[in-house]
Amino acid sequence: MLDGIKSILLPVQIHEETALKGAEIARIFVERGPVTMHLLHIVSVLPVLGQTHVVENLDANLEGKAEHEALEKLKAIAQEHLPGVNCQFHARGAFVNEVAKAITTTAKD
Repeated sequence: MLDGIKSILLPVQIHEETALKGAEIARIFVERGPVTMHLLHIVSVLPVLGQTHVVENLDANLEGKAEHEALEKLKAIAQEHLPGVNCQFHARGAFVNEVAKAITTTAKD
């Protein structure tokens, strides 16, 4: 059943210890064959009039600091919990009530 899976999207809440369980579960897939793990952190943003719900360019909207911090923490999680696994790192901003939409948008990309 797991054969043929080449990419796995792993949403990670970098400020919660329980989020690391997802990395442990993802190892099961990695042990079955080569996959690319896409670690994703959603940064909560406050709405601004006229702003879209999923913010793809955090650099412009959160001064780059939140994006940089999230990506660095994702890399640290990957080094500690997914050593030797091919990982790509993503950070997006979204309103709190739009987190699920941001995850599915990333999955489609």
